[in-house]
Amino acid sequence: MINQPKQKLDYADREIDCQEAMEAGFQAIVNCMLEAGWQRSEVMRSLRCLIAADNVTQKENAKVEAEFGNSEGDDSLGKGTLKRWETSPFECARLFQQERIFIDSRCP
Repeated sequence: MINQPKQKLDYADREIDCQEAMEAGFQAIVNCMLEAGWQRSEVMRSLRCLIAADNVTQKENAKVEAEFGNSEGDDSLGKGTLKRWETSPFECARLFQQERIFIDSRCP
């Protein structure tokens, strides 16, 4: 079971508590990958790439919501309107590469 935050609102050690809560799961993922034959360096690079991809997704979603509003539960756009706008594969690749360079420059 994953430990919940000790308080609902922000507190001094919340980030440390979060890291401690995910430590066992993180180690389990890494160990499974190593047992499957992946090198630790490959696993760590892949985790950074997954984080970068998630960051890009969150930033793009925030841009869409800022520009068009959050349409979830809002029928003012009409039935069948897409709730998320799709970015071209080329734009996704460019954004992902930018974020990956950003992450790689700050992570060992």
